This record gives sequence, C-alpha cells and structure tokens, in this order.
Amino acid sequence: MLNNYFGRITTTGINIRMGGYSLVEANFFQAVKNAVTSRDSTELGFWELRNNNVRTPADFATYGLTWSASSNVPSKDATDWTTTAAFPEALGYPYTADPAACLPVNLIKFAGAGKKLATISCR
Repeated sequence: MLNNYFGRITTTGINIRMGGYSLVEANFFQAVKNAVTSRDSTELGFWELRNNNVRTPADFATYGLTWSASSNVPSKDATDWTTTAAFPEALGYPYTADPAACLPVNLIKFAGAGKKLATISCR
C-alpha cells in the first residue's frame, strides 16, 4: 500500500487477513475508522508501517482516526500504531515514495476516471 489517500472511511481502511503481509508506506489517513486492522478471517494478518502521515497514537485526534472493536476472533487493530511484522520479501525493484503530506490535494486532483493517466509528483 504505497501513496494512497484514505479519507472518510466508515468501516475499515486496510484490513490484512489470513496470514498476509502488507507494507503500508507513505499513505495519508484522514477521518478513517479502523485505519489498519486484521479482522474478518480465521488468521491474523501483519503490517509494516513506514512514513505515513500518522506516526503515533497521538496523531489519531489530529487526523480523525477512530477505532471500533471487532466481534471476530482473532482480531488486531493498529491502536498502538506499531509494525506487527516486517515485510518479509525484498520488492525486487527500486521506487521512491512521495511524501504522505502531498497526497490529499494532489492525489484527489489527478487520480481517477477521466484523468488521462495523469501522474503526480510531490518533488
């Protein structure tokens, strides 16, 4: 999950399941319920958090992140905003993430249908 904007989400943002791993890097979360979680499956998933706009639980109020307990077992929420497991594989290609702070304006402006494959750059 690289350079995504998660805004006004009322159920779950990123839900990693069934022993899966996600690298959650340089994303912008705003007004999201259960931003990063593992629920709704018989096995937990794992995440590595890198350079997102949210850095610690102290940022939750600033960006409007809220949490609701899952009735499913097992479940884990990123309420402590820490990595649960390092991403286990090398990606095999080079990339440079755009800073999460540039996403709310630029991504919304350039992404989506009818934008003629426009790309953003925050550099």
